[in-house]
Amino acid sequence: SYPDGFETVLEDKGIRDVEWCIITHHHDDHLMGYDWLREKYGTRLATHECMVDVLERPQGYSLNCLHDRPYKVDMVMREGVPMRWRGFDIVPHFFPSQTEYHAVYFCEVDEQMVLFSGDALYWEADHETIRPTDPDWRNWFDVDGGYLVGAKLLRKYQPRLLAAAHVHPWPITQAACNGFEAHATDFH
Repeated sequence: SYPDGFETVLEDKGIRDVEWCIITHHHDDHLMGYDWLREKYGTRLATHECMVDVLERPQGYSLNCLHDRPYKVDMVMREGVPMRWRGFDIVPHFFPSQTEYHAVYFCEVDEQMVLFSGDALYWEADHETIRPTDPDWRNWFDVDGGYLVGAKLLRKYQPRLLAAAHVHPWPITQAACNGFEAHATDFH
């Protein structure tokens, strides 16, 4: 149950403080715990520049799953400019996918590139492929090629771990990263 379940996870992992909440997209299921984090830990909100207006002025948008209250963004993360945090460089990139206002974050952890994809991508272990998620079709979509934007990023960064939302992290292969463009093209 929320927030007890969240507190249990933090306690089990030995986490005593949550400095930043970095948002991949505006959907309410990705924001609903932020108020609690801010109240309990003083957590600050960071996000890619593509989402700042959506988060701060939600009343100006007609988007599915949009939280109805504004959120103040404490740190605007600029496209491709790393956010330095405790020795890690977290690199934000625009990634229109499930929704137009979506970003992903790359970060090297223990000499392994990790992709934090939010709801943009999932791993299909049976096929050894990275799968696009279904976009929210009510949203304006594909203004910049949608998943084809992400295909270039996968080739560039060659992540070896996919940390997607709603599932546990998956190891991913170079072949899957390089083959994603064909899947993205078929998806469009």
